[in-house]
Amino acid sequence: MQMKKLIAQLGFLACSGVLAGCAISAKDARDPLEGWNRGVQTLNDHLDKYAIRRINTSRSLMKALTRIIWPRLIRTNL
Repeated sequence: MQMKKLIAQLGFLACSGVLAGCAISAKDARDPLEGWNRGVQTLNDHLDKYAIRRINTSRSLMKALTRIIWPRLIRTNL
């Protein structure tokens, strides 16, 4: 059992070393599309702030109202 654990740990260590080698960056690590990426990020931030959050909030409100209103209508009309 000890031997299996040792082999597993050595295997994990070897894999970690190999994968760490892949993380080394190139000499020129600049992003040629950085300006475009920043513009898209800004657009996404604005859409999230002004559209998606409001839709989500109104959706949650509608769910809550549905839970409150429908049971009353069903109880009084059935």
